[in-house]
Amino acid sequence: MIEYDGIYYWCGVDRFLMYNGVVQEIPNDMNQNWFFDNLNYNQRQKVWAWKVPRFGEIWWFYPRGAATECTDAIIYNVREKTWYDAGQAVGAQRSSGYFSNVFRFPVAGGTEDIGGGYVKLWQHEVGVNVVDGAAASALQSYFVTHDLSLVTGNPAQESPIGDNFWTHLERVEPDFLQVGDMNCYVIGRPYAQAPDVTSSAYQFSPTTTKIDMREQRREIRLQFESNIIDGNYQMGRILLSVDAGDVRGYTP
Repeated sequence: MIEYDGIYYWCGVDRFLMYNGVVQEIPNDMNQNWFFDNLNYNQRQKVWAWKVPRFGEIWWFYPRGAATECTDAIIYNVREKTWYDAGQAVGAQRSSGYFSNVFRFPVAGGTEDIGGGYVKLWQHEVGVNVVDGAAASALQSYFVTHDLSLVTGNPAQESPIGDNFWTHLERVEPDFLQVGDMNCYVIGRPYAQAPDVTSSAYQFSPTTTKIDMREQRREIRLQFESNIIDGNYQMGRILLSVDAGDVRGYTP
């Protein structure tokens, strides 16, 4: 259980709950089954929560699958009223911690025994690198868009237009406040149940105005990634040059 602005939040046995004078369920149509279906119930006593008020987040750390220590986290954004997860990132592999109250930044203990029953202490939400002693390494960050397809509508049109064409992508115009180079990947598949086909990396710098390419998929997504020392970014409005591609299916 954790308090956030006078309201208490906690993880129940099969749903998430809050108390603001009365007990209420926190709606979660994003990843509730993802959490409860994969939580190691034999280690459920190790689930714990903290908050990151700067970003409006409440994190629940939990042992996933057969793990005996916390390996992932599910996150509720109070400000945006939405859910997401940590994707088993290194920063989610924490055994205990304390949110920023006494300390300026949150502090958490790792899960790996470094000898004598000790674990490393990590300071979170500060800097953009993984700093272990005197060594710094890149902290990988990426996001993937939803499906873009002429079969189900295009980026400017939500309703289907009824044309069974591939989506032909000719250009991406990045709009980022970024430090260091980033990569763009084109991901797609011919059918919903088919495996993805991923392009090679299209690298772009803070001064890149456009990324020319010749990629087409029936269902297409874009992934943007930063994975260098001191890398950082904020996204603006990305523009795509898209038209109808081939009129045929294909087998992956």
